[in-house]
This record gives sequence, structure tokens and C-alpha cells, in this order.
Amino acid sequence: MGSEFVTPPPQAFVNALGIEPATEGDYGYTLHLSDITDQELTFSYNSITGSVALYSTPSTGGLPLKIHREGATLLWLDEEAQKTRIVVEFRTEDTVGRMILQVFPSLDFSEETLIT
Repeated sequence: MGSEFVTPPPQAFVNALGIEPATEGDYGYTLHLSDITDQELTFSYNSITGSVALYSTPSTGGLPLKIHREGATLLWLDEEAQKTRIVVEFRTEDTVGRMILQVFPSLDFSEETLIT
């Protein structure tokens, strides 16, 4: 739909999570969350293409998680009630949705996509 993808500055991730996003090309960023979650977990986004990816590789026999979404319009860090979450809103021609990755105090993930 050509919507702008609004993202926080890289310093916001340092302030909220204690880690700096690694740059991937001119507009891509990757957060290696394994140091703070004790799990192999990577969150990446591209501020121009509006794409977001989440990859998790469990250390003991679980299934790997691979999620890739297009149409991201807003990414922000939610820091309230002693919880820290990465929140992404999406909109495509026929869907609207939200992805929430809670990093503190424990790891949790939810994703909702609705047909418009």
C-alpha cells in the first residue's frame, strides 16, 4: 500500500534493551537478542521495505520459529508495567495486524492478523 514504516532510532533499543541493532545495508537492522533472552533469538526489520522477521532456534529439541511479515507501518518499544516489548503494526491491502515480542521480564510472543 506504500505506507511509511515508522521506526524508533537505534539508540532507543540501546536504552530499552541494552543492545544496539546491527546494521544490514542502508536501511536494515538486526537485534541479536540471545544475550538477554538466553535463547537464540533474532529480530530484524527494514525501514524502507516495511519487512520484519523473527527467528528463534531452541537450544533443546524445540521447533525453530521463523516469521516474516511485510507491510509493517509502525514499530515501537513498549516499556510499561515492568515489561519491555517490541511492538509492530502491519497493514496490507487486505489485512491488518500486530506482532508483540515481550523481552522482559520473560520471553513471550503474540501475533494477530485480521482480514479487512
